[in-house]
Amino acid sequence: MDIGFDKLREHLRPSQRAHRTITIGGIQPIHHPRPRPDLWFVRDANAPWAKENYDKLVNVGRGAALMTGTRWTSKSWPPPGRNSETG
Repeated sequence: MDIGFDKLREHLRPSQRAHRTITIGGIQPIHHPRPRPDLWFVRDANAPWAKENYDKLVNVGRGAALMTGTRWTSKSWPPPGRNSETG
């Protein structure tokens, strides 16, 4: 998913920002515990653009899961306590 979104960055607005956090990284190099939850944060200059980028990120995640035969889930938009109209 990281590589897919990295390639997508070339086609996004300059105001777009996306950040990933690995919440459980494991203790050995090149070993990823199962499940490995990652948190992605998507921001942009306004809420509709951020939602558009979030939807693209969701599609990248679905594609990565299909390619690797794994399971991928996401939480819904908007974030808790936020309104998609006011951002």
